[in-house]
Amino acid sequence: VQQKSKWCWAATALTSGKEAYPNTMRNQATICYHVHGNLDNEYASGLGEVEEAAEFVTYYTSDYTVAENTAQAEFFCGKILANKVVIMRLSSLDVNGNLTGYGHLVTVFKTYYPGSGGSTIIYFHDPVNGQAYSRTITQLVMGYNNQKYTGAVYN
Repeated sequence: VQQKSKWCWAATALTSGKEAYPNTMRNQATICYHVHGNLDNEYASGLGEVEEAAEFVTYYTSDYTVAENTAQAEFFCGKILANKVVIMRLSSLDVNGNLTGYGHLVTVFKTYYPGSGGSTIIYFHDPVNGQAYSRTITQLVMGYNNQKYTGAVYN
């Protein structure tokens, strides 16, 4: 669970980084201080900062990549099958369906492919409350519940 209201980026970087480097001594505060130089309650300025944070958690033993707008079932399924934790950005939509603000980061932990004709389901944890949620690829791409997938960070 994120320690401050705007630290979803640090919480998801820590979750992903711990999968790659389980013995890390990093925490959300050390991540924020490393990336921003302070412990202020601030959002990441972009997915590049999330990438840097995740690499910092692993002591730079894992190379992370930013993927803007890559919402394909094969992408998520391939990463999850390879035991990777994908950090996914969900951006808010206004009443007209336009993107607003930077977005919120969650960690994808499981996918389910129901077979031909079905839509792959993506399961993710929200660092605000630690709850698990699910959406279909179609919901993520087209927008659902005023949120839309707009990018990812993965190793």
